[in-house]
Amino acid sequence: INFDWDTNHSYMWNRRMEKLRQYKREHGHINLTKADDTNGAETEFEGLGSWLDTQRTEYRFKMNGLHTHLTDERVEELERLGIVWSIWDFKWNAKYEEVKKFYLRRN
Repeated sequence: INFDWDTNHSYMWNRRMEKLRQYKREHGHINLTKADDTNGAETEFEGLGSWLDTQRTEYRFKMNGLHTHLTDERVEELERLGIVWSIWDFKWNAKYEEVKKFYLRRN
C-alpha cells in the first residue's frame, strides 16, 4: 500500500484546527486540556483538549531541538488563536491575580 502519512497528518491537523476555531468562537478561548475532555461522551469537541495537550508536548520537543511534526507555521497558527503553551503557568497566574484582587479589596 502506498499511503501518504504526511497528507493524512495534514488532513487531521486541519480538521482539528477547524474544530479549535469553532470552539474559540463559541467559548472565547482555547485553554483546554485533556481534563476537559468528556471521558468518552460524544460531543463535537471530544478529544480537543487531548489534542491541544499533544501540541503543547510537541512544542516543548521543538523548543528542546527534538523531532516534531509541529512546524513554525503551525506554531504561528496556534498562537494567532491564543494558545497557552503552559496551562500550569496560566492557571497559577490567574489564581494569583484573584488573590491579589481579594487582598487589595480587604486593605
